[in-house]
Amino acid sequence: MSNNSGMANRDLAQLKELLGDQLANVRKLIVLGVGAVFCNDDAAGMICLDHLALALPEREDILLLGGSSAPENFTGVIADFAPDLLLFVDAADIGRPIGTVAVIPAEQIDGITFCTHMLPLPVMLQYLANRCPEMRPLLLGIQPADTGQGTDVHPAVRAAAEALGEALAEVIERGMRR
Repeated sequence: MSNNSGMANRDLAQLKELLGDQLANVRKLIVLGVGAVFCNDDAAGMICLDHLALALPEREDILLLGGSSAPENFTGVIADFAPDLLLFVDAADIGRPIGTVAVIPAEQIDGITFCTHMLPLPVMLQYLANRCPEMRPLLLGIQPADTGQGTDVHPAVRAAAEALGEALAEVIERGMRR
């Protein structure tokens, strides 16, 4: 997101614009950070969620969930909250430079490699679609360098995850209906 993360400021502006469009008519939002914090860059979703939580004032229309390596454990919470939009943030092998952030529509996730989920994401999304037919899922994937065991997050991945959290807070505050 910053120049250190593999994304130029121009790319960050485009991402904010796209996310702003996605949030335009949203009344309830869940952001689900996903990733194993002990698998190096797979922690990207959790890092993003931490930065979002710091930058975003608490609101009743937004639920931030730390799904870690078992996001399926939150399907009941997600269904009960019944969001208009469910944003997943996760490390994803999108075949791009390290630290690149991509918006991945739910219908395209079958071809993307997500790192450490207990339940495949398409299965979880199908279950949620049955429980919450009005909910739109959207994935924000951050290209990792290494998802092996450890706690060494690549600087470009960390920078992208942190910048994404701050950008999400800005877009939510500016663009989500209250």
